[in-house]
Amino acid sequence: METLNQKAFEELIESRNLKTLRVRLMGMEALDIAILLESVSEEEMALAFRLLPKDLAVEVFDDFDGPTQHRLLESLTHRVVSQLLEAMSPDDRTELLEEVPASVTRRLLGLLSPEQRQVTLQLLGYEENSAGREMTPYFVDLRSNMTVAQAMERIRKLAVDRETIYECYVIDPQRHLTGTVSLKELVLARLESSVADVTQPNPRRVFTHSDREEAAS
Repeated sequence: METLNQKAFEELIESRNLKTLRVRLMGMEALDIAILLESVSEEEMALAFRLLPKDLAVEVFDDFDGPTQHRLLESLTHRVVSQLLEAMSPDDRTELLEEVPASVTRRLLGLLSPEQRQVTLQLLGYEENSAGREMTPYFVDLRSNMTVAQAMERIRKLAVDRETIYECYVIDPQRHLTGTVSLKELVLARLESSVADVTQPNPRRVFTHSDREEAAS
């Protein structure tokens, strides 16, 4: 589908042909939508943004620069902002909150659920460019004494709320990290096998205060 230009966008807005506008926007790449909306008024941007499906809206929001994100948040209702913030990854949300004034940060934190607020406050406590900022709190942890069948059941229950399920962290009964296991290894293992039997021991450890470039190397 042809990318929507600013003139065609404004014509659809003025005629209130929102159904066609939504279809046209959904046929575009997130970055192209972001570039388009950055060039229109706050009212038009907010109206068009509300037409996007949630997953696409989050992608578009991530592609906005900081000032545009701030402008949009000021134009949206608390309910829409709350849904948007909850859908963002913790590290992207933290980066956003650092770029807005402190008063706005406090207001936005108040829109988060208690769990998400705690996670975000924790990440805000890490220094910029530290490994702690890049670490997701949404991973799958498995007990070493689980069977593979129990591990797969736990992954199924947690998958919808986790950023990744392809590598899981294995802990002992005292919650000490003992290794990692991939989803592929679990799928190929016998259901009655122990998670400990397929665990890769001695995982690489990184401190939260380490530089993120060094941690990634």
